Amino acid sequence: MFLIVSFFCDKILDMKAQVVSTINAENFEEVERKIRILEKASSSVDFECVQIDVADVTFTQNKLWHNPADLAKLKTKLKLELHLMVIDIDKQINFWLTLNSSVGRIIFHFEAAKD
Repeated sequence: MFLIVSFFCDKILDMKAQVVSTINAENFEEVERKIRILEKASSSVDFECVQIDVADVTFTQNKLWHNPADLAKLKTKLKLELHLMVIDIDKQINFWLTLNSSVGRIIFHFEAAKD
């Protein structure tokens, strides 16, 4: 057990920290505007991933942009990750996964899942 833990700790210490900017936006136009700003900034700052927060008032009291169909229109060189703050994630996750190939990671709250 000690060797496994030691090996794991060594790997953690070798990892490079990653800066991920987060977008909170009430509508898709604001999401797109902020993505364009971050695309320009990415040439001088070392980051390539952007997290977009999604909230539809069902899981949290916040209401942010939450229409997966809009994502199909978005073209960006940045990698996207989505933070889904919605209920019934089991039913909704496929809509978010299939609409844009830039989405590389989806984060959701365990308690929002049924299965």
